Amino acid sequence: MNSMNEKFQKGFTIFVNVVLKYLFVLIIAIAGEKLIGVIKYRDNSFSIMMLIVTVILGLLLVYAIKKQINKKIILIAIIILGLVIRFIWIFSINSRPVSDFGLMYEAGPKILDGDFSKFKGINYFSRFPHLTIMVLYFAGMQKIFGLGALIPIKIVNAICSTIDIFIMYKMGREVFDEKKAIFLSFLTAVYPPLIVYTAVFCTENIAITFFLGSLYIFILCVKNKVDKKWFIVSAILLSIGNLFRMVGIVMVIAYIIYIVVYIKDKISIKLRNSAYIVLAFLLPLIIVSTSLKAMNVTENNLWSGAEPGITSILKGTNVQSKGAWNRGDALFVDVYLGNKKALQQATKERIEKRFATYPLSKWVQHYVDKFASQWSVGDFSGSFWAQLKVPAQEVKIDMNKDGELYTQGFFVILLICTILGLFNKKQYIKNKIINLFYIIFCGYGLLFTIIESQARYGFIISWLFILLSMTVVIDKEKKESIG
Repeated sequence: MNSMNEKFQKGFTIFVNVVLKYLFVLIIAIAGEKLIGVIKYRDNSFSIMMLIVTVILGLLLVYAIKKQINKKIILIAIIILGLVIRFIWIFSINSRPVSDFGLMYEAGPKILDGDFSKFKGINYFSRFPHLTIMVLYFAGMQKIFGLGALIPIKIVNAICSTIDIFIMYKMGREVFDEKKAIFLSFLTAVYPPLIVYTAVFCTENIAITFFLGSLYIFILCVKNKVDKKWFIVSAILLSIGNLFRMVGIVMVIAYIIYIVVYIKDKISIKLRNSAYIVLAFLLPLIIVSTSLKAMNVTENNLWSGAEPGITSILKGTNVQSKGAWNRGDALFVDVYLGNKKALQQATKERIEKRFATYPLSKWVQHYVDKFASQWSVGDFSGSFWAQLKVPAQEVKIDMNKDGELYTQGFFVILLICTILGLFNKKQYIKNKIINLFYIIFCGYGLLFTIIESQARYGFIISWLFILLSMTVVIDKEKKESIG
């Protein structure tokens, strides 16, 4: 039985590895093409200056490690650096909530007056109730800070993003070695997406911190550093993050796949641990959703709105719009709003008709292009969202224009390190937990290829590319298999 399990594990690992090699070639090709375009057609003096500063900071870090300066002092310095960078950024731009974020923020005053109509009928948050918790969070911040709530919200974003630096360091110690953990924390501190999105009023800023906390505790569990009941804590943290950005189910599936494939336990124990995760993930979601309905705040469950999720898949099948939001599909959905069953049926028929319209080769090209495009934007469009509708005089640091070479170049380097790591068998065969990161990426890669395409969607796991880039070098200290 053990022999069969090992064969399956090895076969699964190789399969995922081979698939990812092809996928990352596609991503690098598109991301590299965008980088070349930036080099050719932009004034990159600001980006070059930032690159020089980053290199100098990196060299100072190498010097500090070689001089054997206390690692705690180095880590504290990195965390302070990360916080300072984030504060400089959020106070350099008078960003404001736009698009969905604007609707969420503008709903605050009505909610504080006890008007929950935005969550009823076919209103926006009834159609998309997964945004409910963020809307209530914005309302709470407005109650505390009044008209000046935007700055405190950005400060919370910056603090959450700084906490991410520490969690990444802790994860680095468990998955890699002490030196890599330090470099991992440094990269997290200066990683463009985690910086620029602190000025964006999106759900991910808070969700990512809980996702990372969940992943760290999961790793401790599979390494037997804590009791297996801590799987429950891991899942609860993930569930809290999921309340803000409702894509946590992909992480749940990844956790279960890892337990089944890579953990050497009896089937009964694997089932028990998987049950811990599923139940602890679902219960907070169900309790919160049921409570909000009982208090007459919402009309629908948080996971099931007046507009069915299949409409996002519909937009993802629009070849003309390259799978992105488009007015045609939006108007189509509007016709059926108020009749969920009819909308589901009509959407299904429209998708089937589309698949019958084009040959298989066209669909393969569509989804390949869509996948590569989804993961090819260096800052996951964070600069765009931060600066959208902000007057030029209120933008002191123009990252969307002047910083694109830096953000895109930074990302391409991470991608190159990631694909080189895929050829590093000594890393992912011996250090099995790395395969969990690969599984997570595959899950989100599949999800965001199927649904409506937006570069912003990938931000929720943007941190994953830092972890994956660390696989390029073999660890000297980690010789034992994990799991």
